[in-house]
Amino acid sequence: MTARMSLIFDLDGTLFDTAPGLMQTMNELLARRDCGPLGLDDIKARLSFGARAIMKSALEQSGLKVDADALEELFREFITHYSAIMAAMSAPYPGLIKALEQFEDDGFLMGVCTNRFEKSASALIGALGVEKHFKTVIGQDSIGIAKPDPAPVFETLDRMGGAVRQAIFIGDSEVDVAAARAAGLPVIAVSFGYAGVPARELGADMVIDHFDELEEAVGELISLRCRA
Repeated sequence: MTARMSLIFDLDGTLFDTAPGLMQTMNELLARRDCGPLGLDDIKARLSFGARAIMKSALEQSGLKVDADALEELFREFITHYSAIMAAMSAPYPGLIKALEQFEDDGFLMGVCTNRFEKSASALIGALGVEKHFKTVIGQDSIGIAKPDPAPVFETLDRMGGAVRQAIFIGDSEVDVAAARAAGLPVIAVSFGYAGVPARELGADMVIDHFDELEEAVGELISLRCRA
């Protein structure tokens, strides 16, 4: 029996525009410490690495030095505040829902591999109404390893019942491309995400500017892999 094709998606900057909520949370925490707000460009390159990376970058740019205990308290503040607003301040990118429905109709397996915590990722996916499309959600805490290590990619495939030879990764950042490459997967980059460099400089196999282009891009990569 031939394995079904699998698509693995990153979350922040790929499935959903989550920057508004992440930025609002970080700036709220800075305001509580009498620091001015930062702009998206100040921490955009860290959005793919998780909340602690966002905080570390913001604290450094604001000139705040905190010890390990204070950092953990800040992290708890971040999670509490962000969890309350993340659904209202996040949105699927244009064309996503239609694309997911089409891939599901075509028999693809789909999963999410993110550097968020699994609970947060699953909660947001559920709140935005797309949980039915994904066989599994893997976060940085699911196996204690985060992207760009390929282990979370392999774990995602394992849990969703996919195979490396029939899988494609879709992401927005250097982290995603590196993880996909290390796992031996072709990768499609989206140009509307949070990479620190332009998407076409990430080294992905293909780049799309809208989810309306994803079906064609996936088809081309499948054809290339079949001929390899």
